[in-house]
Amino acid sequence: MGRGVVRYTLGEKIAIAREAYDEPGKVYRTSQKYGVDYRQIKRWRTLLDKEDVRHGAKVYRPASSIRQRTGLAGMPTAYRLLVFGMARDLVGGAPAIEINVTPPVTLDGLIAKVYAEYPQLRQLSDYMMLAVNLEYRDLADQRPLSPDDEVALIPPIGGG
Repeated sequence: MGRGVVRYTLGEKIAIAREAYDEPGKVYRTSQKYGVDYRQIKRWRTLLDKEDVRHGAKVYRPASSIRQRTGLAGMPTAYRLLVFGMARDLVGGAPAIEINVTPPVTLDGLIAKVYAEYPQLRQLSDYMMLAVNLEYRDLADQRPLSPDDEVALIPPIGGG
């Protein structure tokens, strides 16, 4: 006896495609998890690239690239932060880190999540400069961040 056909709503298809393209090589594993052919998930990926995908009253904005994806309402979204100097050493040498936060998020909320995931960075908190889209910002700035904003953690650069 064959497997039953599973039908997903448009919102579920978008969420599955987003999960599948979260990291390289994950499409096949995601297809097995949800019982969907991996080629179908690749077709669903195009939903993320449409100008607007409308489903009911919700509007899902496009992802111009996998890196600049936006989250569905109430779902965590990956924010990419560039890390320099001593901060880079403290996060294991990676030039950038990704933090998953449910939007909307302010700079203060994002940095709090960074310190929760990388507590070793807290030692630089008194001296760290923050920049969003090449503009220095203070933690008190309450403007919401977009997932495609470029956030940079800039530790003090000393010389002697």
